[in-house]
Amino acid sequence: MDFLQSLFRLERSQKRLVSIAIDTVFLSFAFWAALLVRVDDVSVLLNKHYWALLITSIPFSIFAFAKLGLYRAVLRYMSLQAITAILLGIVTSTVTLVFVSYFTDASLPRTVPVIYAMFALVFVGGSRALIRSMVGSGLKRDGEPVIIYGAGVSGRQLLNSLVLSHEYYPFAFVDDDEALHGTVIQGVHVHSPSIID
Repeated sequence: MDFLQSLFRLERSQKRLVSIAIDTVFLSFAFWAALLVRVDDVSVLLNKHYWALLITSIPFSIFAFAKLGLYRAVLRYMSLQAITAILLGIVTSTVTLVFVSYFTDASLPRTVPVIYAMFALVFVGGSRALIRSMVGSGLKRDGEPVIIYGAGVSGRQLLNSLVLSHEYYPFAFVDDDEALHGTVIQGVHVHSPSIID
C-alpha cells in the first residue's frame, strides 16, 4: 500500500508517464500471449514481422487511450468514462493491429486479434480495477468513525473524499432505500437509518 501511496503522490505528468509505460508493457504482453496461445510455438517471438507489427501498433494504441481520456482519469475514482475509454481504446488497438498486419508481411492468424483484445482487457482494465479496489479496501481505521447518510452518488463521492482525508473513517452508510440495505459500496456496508436509534 505504501508503494501505491508513493505513486499517488507523483506529479500528474509523472503519473501519466508511468501509466503509459505500464500500458505499453501490458499491450506488448497481451500481443505475445495471444500469439503464443494461438500458435503454441515460442519461435514466433523471433519473427521480425511480428516485432515490426507490435512496434508500429503500440504507439497508435497509446495515442487512442490518450485521446479517449484514459490518462486524464483519476485512477482512485475509476469512473464509467475511464471504463469506456479502456474498452474503446482496446477496440481501437485491436483494429489497428489488424489494419497494420494487413499492410505488412506479418500474417496474423485471424483469432489472434480476439485473443489479444481479451488479454489487453484483462491487463489494462484489470490492473486499474485491482488498484482501485486496493485503494478502496485501504480504508484507514484510525480516523474518527463516521456514518454517511445516503448511499447514492453524493454519498459515494463523500466516501471517496473522507477516505482520502484520513481524518475520518467511514464505517457505514445509512439510506432510506430498502433495496440498498445489506449491500456493500467500496467496502462499506449500507444499513437502514434505524441503526442510528
